[in-house]
Amino acid sequence: MHKGIKNKGGFTLIEMMVSVAIFAIVVTSGMGALTMILKSYRYSQSEKKSADSLSYVLENMTREIRLGHNYYAGSDLGGANSDDFKSGVIKLEEEGSLIGFQASDNRGYVIYHIKDNEIWKKFIREGGNTTDFSLTDKTQVVLNNTRVTVMNTDKEDMKQPIVWIQLSASVPGKDDNNVKVIQTLVSQRDLDI
Repeated sequence: MHKGIKNKGGFTLIEMMVSVAIFAIVVTSGMGALTMILKSYRYSQSEKKSADSLSYVLENMTREIRLGHNYYAGSDLGGANSDDFKSGVIKLEEEGSLIGFQASDNRGYVIYHIKDNEIWKKFIREGGNTTDFSLTDKTQVVLNNTRVTVMNTDKEDMKQPIVWIQLSASVPGKDDNNVKVIQTLVSQRDLDI
């Protein structure tokens, strides 16, 4: 009756432990790779937001500057020859003014300036009414350096006014080695005669 007990095939305890350990190693490395992919995705999204923000600001400035006239940049803003400056309606108290100019269609005077590491746009309308609003969000882009150069503004030179804009920025909370520089050259649409 006891002629031989058949040895039923199965896994030993050691085989089970080895297979569970291999499975845990594979899952752990897979989770690490997934975490790295998610981190890279978030970083690329923040870079995209930063680039989009800079592009928006540059496009906004370009459109307004192209249609404007009587440009003044940087420290020259205080010495503008505009009647509004002479009458005291326009006062440039902002530190970091980038450029000021008379807007098209007599909409007033426009000043782009830096405040709290953001680019702001100020409209000064007839009677001294002002509207000031931010064009960038410091949670999306950190301005490292800005430069606006205005050339050929003298009416007697018979040259078209040209504005050169350079914006240098980085993603907030990231290393400064990843600085983006975006620039453009804008000319006035109307003839400077």
